[in-house]
Amino acid sequence: LSEEEIARGMTFLFRHHQIGVEGAAATAVSVMLHKKTRKLGLRTAAIVSGCNVDADRLLEIISTHKDDEDDG
Repeated sequence: LSEEEIARGMTFLFRHHQIGVEGAAATAVSVMLHKKTRKLGLRTAAIVSGCNVDADRLLEIISTHKDDEDDG
């Protein structure tokens, strides 16, 4: 995954689930959002754990992706 894809996962989690997470915590969701696995379509779960992200940095990431249409 690229840093950009991870940032989009962070943005998705915040917008759709009101969860502010660090990049590592958004990785599993990002894999699914960007179809980086062959297991999609089966029952899939993503463990989201890790909220060690600076609030200002998170807001910066979210505002950078405010016009993204690719959020699920």
